[in-house]
Amino acid sequence: MTEHEPWKPFALFAMHCAVAAGAIGVGFIPEALLSSRYADTRLAAFCPCAFLTALVVGFFVNRHEKHRCALLVWVVGFCWLIWGASDFWRWEYQWTHEARFPFVMDSLFGTEKQCAASECLGEFLFTFPFIGAVGYAAGAALGLWAGRESLLPRGKIRRGLRT
Repeated sequence: MTEHEPWKPFALFAMHCAVAAGAIGVGFIPEALLSSRYADTRLAAFCPCAFLTALVVGFFVNRHEKHRCALLVWVVGFCWLIWGASDFWRWEYQWTHEARFPFVMDSLFGTEKQCAASECLGEFLFTFPFIGAVGYAAGAALGLWAGRESLLPRGKIRRGLRT
């Protein structure tokens, strides 16, 4: 980065956030097709197909690009999840016949029966993007690790073994 490009890290971060959002959108397709197999389990709240799709996209993008700022994409998803949790916290929860904290947790991470009070929109609008952002950041970390260069040039002898 030169002193004439102070915006470049922010642009790269925005690019990774946009790619993660695209991966989450693409991950919705297998999630919608396969979620009926685990719809009534706790696993459904954690969107495994979207997580895996974002993980794969994050891996391949960052294996090629090698940007450490991609590791921070989860922070955007976490802030979005916290904002959603605070939104559920402010709702009139008395009609759910639950205490406030269980209502928020059921709305964001509950099974289909538990989140029915909010039509499971909390999972779709807040948990789904968070899980995808975590998957993208984890894939980016794996891609950064897998794309690293060897510390020694090829052909050099290291402790008596050829590398």
